[in-house]
Amino acid sequence: MARKTKEEAERTYHLLLDAAIDEFMERGVAHTTLLQIATRAGLTRGAIYWHFKNKDELIMALWHHKTGADHDMFCKEMRELKPEQGAEHFRMLMTMMVAQLGQDPRMRQTLHIISTVMEYSDPDSEISTYMFQRSEEVHGALAAAIQTLQNQDIIKIKTPADIMASGAFAYFVGLADICMMNSCSKHHDVDVGAHAKDLVDLMVGGWF
Repeated sequence: MARKTKEEAERTYHLLLDAAIDEFMERGVAHTTLLQIATRAGLTRGAIYWHFKNKDELIMALWHHKTGADHDMFCKEMRELKPEQGAEHFRMLMTMMVAQLGQDPRMRQTLHIISTVMEYSDPDSEISTYMFQRSEEVHGALAAAIQTLQNQDIIKIKTPADIMASGAFAYFVGLADICMMNSCSKHHDVDVGAHAKDLVDLMVGGWF
């Protein structure tokens, strides 16, 4: 019975996250209430408050569920990049993340929601702090990988790794913006996923 209860709670959790994406995309984050999300999921007000105390907590859970595993894998692989893995592994990791952005509609929608929230959130709020930490993790992992490859003269450019990581991160953000436009408008049809390798080569092709 306990296992069934746990499975039901997990199912409710996922129903609420999917309903939240749909409501946020239709109404906008500011105009969506937790009750509307619960109603869309076919659940009660009590059910959503059992899982989430407020919208910020729900959005952080949304980010963790939809992008957290990919984020953690990318950061770990970049931080632990070995010189013998070389440029190809670095390019592969970059390409994989860009392709994921282009091919996963729920990830694109989640990033759009978070981007919207960050525009009006207090810089000292819990969600702003949380997302800043996630951004710093990506930046730090990129810088570590770049420094490893520079130390072995695999990356020929001698610009400080931190600066190069900032450029790569900004490029990622720009591609994410394109993906978000694809999700929100029928007038943008840039297939980022299909051209992931070419897009990464545009950024890092001259590094090696």
